[in-house]
Amino acid sequence: MVILKKNGEHQIDLNKKHPVLIYEGTFSKAEKNVTGTWRFKKRLVFWKGFIPMFVSTGNGTFVMIKLS
Repeated sequence: MVILKKNGEHQIDLNKKHPVLIYEGTFSKAEKNVTGTWRFKKRLVFWKGFIPMFVSTGNGTFVMIKLS
């Protein structure tokens, strides 16, 4: 897991687990790039210690381009 600090520094913690990350995307017709979305798998947390809620910690889009 990488922790980003407000001053731009980052810290790597190899012992800390992170939420499951799910990618979905499609190839272009020429298969030179992939575009898609990513999201963290929802997980069960307990609000105020006893109210169960499923939450996702983030999502977004991505583009991967084949250079050669």
